Amino acid sequence: MKEVRKKSCDDATNAMLVKAHRTNTDVIWDRTEAMQPQCGFGRLSICCTDCQEGPCRTNPFAQGLQQTVCGRTQDELVSNNFLRKIADGTSALAGLADEFRAHVDSKASHAVRLTRDSMLAPADYAVRITEMGQAAARILHSISTARERVHGKKGKKTAFVTTTANLGTLKADAANVVLLGHVAPHITSAIIKEIPKLDVPINLVGMCGCEAGGDVPIVTNYDSQEMPLLTESVDLLVIGTQCVMPATVALAKKRNVAVRMASSLDNGKSIKEAVQTAAHAFKIRKGKGVTIPSFSAQMHTGFTGANSKKLLRAVKDASAAGTIKGLVYLGGCGNVTKTQDEQMIKLASRLVSDGYLIVAAGCAGAALAKAGMCHPDYASREGLRGVSELGVAPVLHIGSCHDAGEFLLMAQNGKANGIRMFAVMQEISHNKIVATAAAFASAGIRTYIDLGESMVLPKMDLPGELLPISALDQFTENAANVVTAR
Repeated sequence: MKEVRKKSCDDATNAMLVKAHRTNTDVIWDRTEAMQPQCGFGRLSICCTDCQEGPCRTNPFAQGLQQTVCGRTQDELVSNNFLRKIADGTSALAGLADEFRAHVDSKASHAVRLTRDSMLAPADYAVRITEMGQAAARILHSISTARERVHGKKGKKTAFVTTTANLGTLKADAANVVLLGHVAPHITSAIIKEIPKLDVPINLVGMCGCEAGGDVPIVTNYDSQEMPLLTESVDLLVIGTQCVMPATVALAKKRNVAVRMASSLDNGKSIKEAVQTAAHAFKIRKGKGVTIPSFSAQMHTGFTGANSKKLLRAVKDASAAGTIKGLVYLGGCGNVTKTQDEQMIKLASRLVSDGYLIVAAGCAGAALAKAGMCHPDYASREGLRGVSELGVAPVLHIGSCHDAGEFLLMAQNGKANGIRMFAVMQEISHNKIVATAAAFASAGIRTYIDLGESMVLPKMDLPGELLPISALDQFTENAANVVTAR
């Protein structure tokens, strides 16, 4: 691995990394360095373990045709592995929809059931990728509907709530309850309702699937999810599904931090017991030293397809006046082989400076929130006249990565208003984001996807196109070529 001198753009994370080093605590950066060199065949997506006659791989430098035991060519290996990623991500989204009490229609369910079919004919890959993208889009829509039902945001007049992001959201003088992973909205709401009944202050924060649910602050993003535990201020860790590193749970147990699975909080009694556990832990540690970095940034969140219609009409007017070029979705997970958050922040800064308004969610959204880009002050400070005139933040934060369906709704409104838009999925670590990229492309949104420096995308026929991120520079240089969502 090439040396990464600066581990993170986030000063709070860097401060905790110093503490991790001084206390001999291994974190994700240490494990990444110890794992090098990683498998080059896997990085190129030219290996396969689908059957027991493998594993197989092809030589990327071979002069002649190379095939696996079953006869797959290198292009077919890439297509198969890409389909597997989309299928896995769509299955993950379907699991979340079920957990969030969202209805998934029969057509999407049928596509998900077919995801583990192996030994496809070469012609089937493009068809199946399209089907999976369409299924992912319908599932994201269903999650958005369920979200509105729980949070009641459909008719909300204000398109955002104000909260904060970064490790400074933790409090020394309150019991800190950290939601990690995708915790179902009804469980989060039940925890919030239980908090006023206690005799100690409770501070609820979220990350990696629980970003800014309502006015819940964001504590950090995926790669730095171990950092809150190093502050010695976490009193309860609630574990949801997906995006949870086993190392984080192990570190919590090592530091005697109470851990509860969100799936076990299935009634009022269990939720009450969990919150009381946090209160009891706080009483024990109260007055003891904690190491909470002071860094935090104000942010606006809670934008949805329903409550942003007026804003999109303003974007249309600004676009006609030439002060705003369009709307861009920026998603992704981050990558510790590079400086954490750096690529996300650089791309968002460049797009905003070029006149685009950003929509973000998940760990990408958390990275931009920590950088202060999810607050209107950023636009004023940077002299971004077009965005400043709209009176909103340069980055419209819509929630967790499973809330990407809100952008699909925005795209529908954007089409009606003639707004140019596209999407960029950068530094993807988890297959939900690959599935979301396919969902956007199937909905007619031109989508750029970053699967690493080497992986080649298979041939596809999607209405909005799914392109490698390397093609983005040429595209943004000529804004007139932006394809409006169809």
